[in-house]
Amino acid sequence: MQRLRHYAGSPMGDHHSLVSSQASPCPKEANRALLNDSSCWTIIGTEAVEFSFSPSLAWTREPVTPVPLLNTLELSGGGDVATLELHGENFHSGLKVWFGDVEAETMYRYSGRLPWAAEDRGARHRNS
Repeated sequence: MQRLRHYAGSPMGDHHSLVSSQASPCPKEANRALLNDSSCWTIIGTEAVEFSFSPSLAWTREPVTPVPLLNTLELSGGGDVATLELHGENFHSGLKVWFGDVEAETMYRYSGRLPWAAEDRGARHRNS
């Protein structure tokens, strides 16, 4: 009898376990093992979600803001004084740029351009 171990996790990645099972050698092929039904599992299917949009018949007080679209990035300088300029559409003065849990300092110029200082994150952590 062989002891097989396999890693099992949920599709959502929130539960993981190591499962150990008994396996019998395959009489016809030495490099294979026979597993019982409880040791085998199969992905049965996937889930699909579909959305549709229907314009509201009611008037809104505020206009619906279009989603910002990023077209290109332009890096200038380097080290502690690097600046990254975002070029795209529908940028606005209240737009924020984040790297993980660190908010970048931004300077709004116009709807298609948003430069910000790309500080040295390593220096920030060394100084704190």
